[in-house]
Amino acid sequence: MEQNKKWNSNLITNIYVGLSALLISFFIVEVSARIFKFETIGTQEKYFDPEDRQHFKVPINEKDPKLFWRLKANSIYGNISINSKGFRGKEFSEEKIPLTLRIFTLGDSCTLGVGVGNDETYASVLENTLNSNSHSPNKFEVINAGVAGYTSLQGLRFLKTEIVKYKPDLVIVQFGFNDYVYTGGTSDKYIPNKQSLPFILDGMLGKSHFYRFVKRRLNHIVSGKTLYPPNRRVEIGDFQQNMRGIITIAQEVGAKVILLTLPIRPDVPLVINPIPIPFIENGKTYVEWLRPGFLDGKNYYKESDFNGPTSVLESAVQRYPSWALAHYFLAKKYESAGDKASAEREYALAREADTDRKVIRGYNAVIGELATETGTPLIELVSIFESRKGEKFFGDERHTNAKANKLIAQEIVKILKGHQFIN
Repeated sequence: MEQNKKWNSNLITNIYVGLSALLISFFIVEVSARIFKFETIGTQEKYFDPEDRQHFKVPINEKDPKLFWRLKANSIYGNISINSKGFRGKEFSEEKIPLTLRIFTLGDSCTLGVGVGNDETYASVLENTLNSNSHSPNKFEVINAGVAGYTSLQGLRFLKTEIVKYKPDLVIVQFGFNDYVYTGGTSDKYIPNKQSLPFILDGMLGKSHFYRFVKRRLNHIVSGKTLYPPNRRVEIGDFQQNMRGIITIAQEVGAKVILLTLPIRPDVPLVINPIPIPFIENGKTYVEWLRPGFLDGKNYYKESDFNGPTSVLESAVQRYPSWALAHYFLAKKYESAGDKASAEREYALAREADTDRKVIRGYNAVIGELATETGTPLIELVSIFESRKGEKFFGDERHTNAKANKLIAQEIVKILKGHQFIN
């Protein structure tokens, strides 16, 4: 008995000493990680970080085990304010007020309204338009369910897990811009839903600089093995399946659906996607992820002109012939210098290298096919915007401005009237 007590005492002491040594070691490593800024090591590396996909890192987002991330309730970021239920815009009750028709706008940052105020999103404009112009005895409530970075997969899950409980009468859907984005690893559908305990532990350990450094390095090792061609977040076949699922689920709960196509600013190349460029290093093939919106150390994501020297652009297109934005800016430089022949050549190369625009046409085609197949009303924003060339509808190459959102709201009202949804 005495020997057992002594053995147990020694075991407890050894465990205590071991845990203490482990904690002290971790403390030393953590302090070192903060002092020497481990997190900044390799931040200019070539590889796309798949962690960005699992948690789109802006202050109004928070991690979610099923949706990857979601809008954080009662948060504010710039001119975007989130209500207590995690949607952009004013508060609303969970139970519908009698004689109220509830509309959800489901989509990504274009639906959320990046670059415009809370009252300038097409969801807000639509609600004001319906309530001020309709002769219906019903009141209209339009809830903005757009989340920046969302794909059709996240939209499908969001509809299933959250939106259906609010009993929507109509769901307006627009996805695709994030679906086609390249990843450094697997497509979104292969990312498992995070279970509660690992998810909580990851959140707790995420406060550690050393943990974040190690996790990022492991992600880079995985993404660095990605060979060309890389995966998209949602391949076009899966996009079609997700969009069909959204239509089906909405209809099952008694909601009508309207689909929107994806309009793009006509002149500037589409620069959402990193450009994958295969290269060989130490006998192994990797993919360099060229960030097409960055030139000469500055982000030109929202710019129409490059204010640096022409030589920077000439070097860029020589090294990366597929860099559409560099060709476009170089064309504008030549054009302003009076060199029309060189400008026309570079504009042609910019159009040829603007492969993302061609891919989006494929996703738009799927949206049109689904509308026909399921009898779902479709608003062809692409053709509507193209018919009004010369008007400024975009804050960058795809996010619509306040003027465009008024036009989108008007087109939705036409569809609602045409389908006798409103008087």
